[in-house]
Amino acid sequence: MLKTHSMKEELTRSEIIELVNRHNGNLIQHLNLKQMYENRNTIKYRSQPDTSKPNNKISHPYADYIVNSIVGYFMGKPVTYSFSENQEITTLFDDIYKYNDESAENTQLATDASIYGVACELMYLDKDLNPRFKAISPLESIAIYDTSVEENLIGFIRHWKIKDVDNKDVDYVEYYNEKKIIKFTTNENSISEEQDHFWGDVPIVIIENNKDLCGDFEKVIDLIDAFDKVVSDTANDFETFTNAILMITGTSLDDDLIEKLKESRLLNISEASGKAEYLFKDIPDTALENYKNRLVDDIHKFSSVPNMSDENFANNLSGVSMQFKLSSLEFKCATKESYFRKALLRRIELICNVLSLLGKLTSKTDEIIKSVDIRFTRNTINNNDELVTRALQLSTILSKKTLLENLLPFIPSVEEELERLNKQKEEAVSFMQDDYNSHEPVEDEDQEVE
Repeated sequence: MLKTHSMKEELTRSEIIELVNRHNGNLIQHLNLKQMYENRNTIKYRSQPDTSKPNNKISHPYADYIVNSIVGYFMGKPVTYSFSENQEITTLFDDIYKYNDESAENTQLATDASIYGVACELMYLDKDLNPRFKAISPLESIAIYDTSVEENLIGFIRHWKIKDVDNKDVDYVEYYNEKKIIKFTTNENSISEEQDHFWGDVPIVIIENNKDLCGDFEKVIDLIDAFDKVVSDTANDFETFTNAILMITGTSLDDDLIEKLKESRLLNISEASGKAEYLFKDIPDTALENYKNRLVDDIHKFSSVPNMSDENFANNLSGVSMQFKLSSLEFKCATKESYFRKALLRRIELICNVLSLLGKLTSKTDEIIKSVDIRFTRNTINNNDELVTRALQLSTILSKKTLLENLLPFIPSVEEELERLNKQKEEAVSFMQDDYNSHEPVEDEDQEVE
């Protein structure tokens, strides 16, 4: 995604095309990140000057591993929302989010941000005027900010290429500002379509991965390339070892005898001074393994993703040990959470704007933004026995809601669980009352009263 600044809140067609061309010229970095994520690493494009030598190109999908590990830990469990006990607004947003499959959408946004360092979401209304949102690729996105200290988003350009009937590339362009949408193609001289939108702001949500807009594996690309190279070269050495040259000294062999040797795999040297041996170089196994292990450790260390295949990682499953091993990943996700929370609040703000215009919302947008509680839950392996013991120990000083929300993450819905507890308590009281009434002694009407 190209991030640029402008003093103007509305751009001309020529200015938009200029930004599109500039963005197309700067896509090389993001395209390289996409290739790495798809396991098309630099080693895949290596060539050897001597084509007769082995040229293995072993690519390791570490970029995919890093992204999926971080996104799975950070966004593996759905984000939950609570609007200060306002059940009507909570239900309204629940319906909108279910309609848009918000959990899957958040996962896609987190994946894009992890790969490219930034993600983009487009807000729009469908034909039934339902609020919709959809992740769009940073490869076709240009965000435009003003030059103020706040760096407010004042425009957004989405562009993509499609082949026309003549098999020529045509750039389709959509330009959004706070009031309208302008759509055109680069092979036309005039604007093809212009329409108003009703979101009250630029209908775009930008999710930044960090302040530097850096992807999660971007800083370990050199380490991944080095690991690919040493493994590929080791494979080349073993292949060369398998096809080692047989060196014969002290005698001479004609071509016919050489062909017979290849077939019979047997050699008899009559000369006393004659000798036959394979010619190959020694492979320093220990040094190579130490080097590979060092690269693997550095990849995990500097990407903040623990090595799940490490035996020491799985041997101790206590809560404190697990938290310590996941501490670097947790620190990274805490940063991601702060930026993601900001984006989710903007999404809620835009939805409130359009719902107010459609007459489906009576509360003020500012009040809703202030009242919403957004909760992220890490998708981690927990020692449930340890968590339950801790919850029981704190049950005398903390409320059930606090315990369920903070100590028992395997409870899918705290509100539903509390309702079930209350219902269960009411049923128990009702059962006890019925049982008491059934055993209460009944006076005989014919019994004489003394």
